[in-house]
Amino acid sequence: MGEIPNFFYFLGDKVKINKIKISLICISAIFFFMWVVIPMDYPSYSGTALTVVAAQFLSVISLFGSILFLSELKNKSNRWYLGVPLCIAILIAVIAMFFDFYDMGGHFLLNTSLTMLAPGSVLFFLSVPADRRKMMTIPVLISSIVSIYALFSYYYLLRGMLSPLQTSWNVVDGMSMLYWVIGMPIIGICFVVISIIYKNDITQI
Repeated sequence: MGEIPNFFYFLGDKVKINKIKISLICISAIFFFMWVVIPMDYPSYSGTALTVVAAQFLSVISLFGSILFLSELKNKSNRWYLGVPLCIAILIAVIAMFFDFYDMGGHFLLNTSLTMLAPGSVLFFLSVPADRRKMMTIPVLISSIVSIYALFSYYYLLRGMLSPLQTSWNVVDGMSMLYWVIGMPIIGICFVVISIIYKNDITQI
């Protein structure tokens, strides 16, 4: 069933930390942002500013995790660069959330960055060292399926922007919401599971 996720190790007066496992947990944060935002923005509670802060906080955690993971992976995998697109997508999402909140035209950019999280995850899962790639087979398959749906819904968003009067925006919004509420968390769960089964790679602090 996989090993227990030992994030910290105490050896005498020294503490050892598993940066890979922690970074994967951090990366998963942005994929659950709608699960945090929706309860906070329930009709009976006007929490617009708070929801944006919460979403940005999760995004920043994910950005930190992706940078930490790449820094640890750079000298261990010849495919480390495949993790860069996800890092960029998360960074753009952080910026877009800020612009969107202040009505500075960030809505489309936010939709784009959130869509790119799915294919970015596919590449990210392929960036691990050769001896860890077998364990990525199922996460790659799952995130690939989610990516197809995400890109499909994004296509309808683009088509709607080009022909707004001929577009059923309820359908477009519904497709996007389905990706945010179900598709993204599924990928997030993949990151959590990987963090649990990933072999120990300990760095002393």
